[in-house]
Amino acid sequence: MKQTINPSDLMAAWNPQALYDKAERYMQQAHGLDSDEWDHALWSGLALELLARAALANIHPALVAEPDRAGSNLISALGFKPIVKKFKPRSITVSEVFTRLAAMLPEFSAELESFGALHTGRRNAELHSGELSFDGVKGSSWQPKFYQTCAVLLTSMGLTLEESWAPTRQRSQRQSLRRRPTRAPRL
Repeated sequence: MKQTINPSDLMAAWNPQALYDKAERYMQQAHGLDSDEWDHALWSGLALELLARAALANIHPALVAEPDRAGSNLISALGFKPIVKKFKPRSITVSEVFTRLAAMLPEFSAELESFGALHTGRRNAELHSGELSFDGVKGSSWQPKFYQTCAVLLTSMGLTLEESWAPTRQRSQRQSLRRRPTRAPRL
């Protein structure tokens, strides 16, 4: 059978590379901050959501599309132009992203799924309520699970943590050290 209709380029909402690039941008912001600060955790939560979406879209972009009556999101995620006027792409919730990843990636354990939901849930509370959900939360309490989750997601896309985000972190740490004023020790 011959295919007679060809999809066009994907919108950024469904494009795994665009989602990954944005996640990387947010990790650069996080790595420029002290790892125990609330804003480091916030940026990492934003990055984790986008990395998870990138990993799911890398399996297939349609997996990220929110179901709708006209099927417009699915049509768009398949690379076709939706028939509805004023189309705005809508993707599934981040908790659904983690659920689907757990169903499709054997290495993405229930523990990582729970961590992803918790960390991005704190991020949501920080952004959408009066709650200060990252205040007083030490980086050592969440970073090991964060980087383990990121490593599994990156591996699913043929990348490694060391190649992807570790150089960014090292570069940010070096820049951070250069920005700090040197003080003479107190006597």
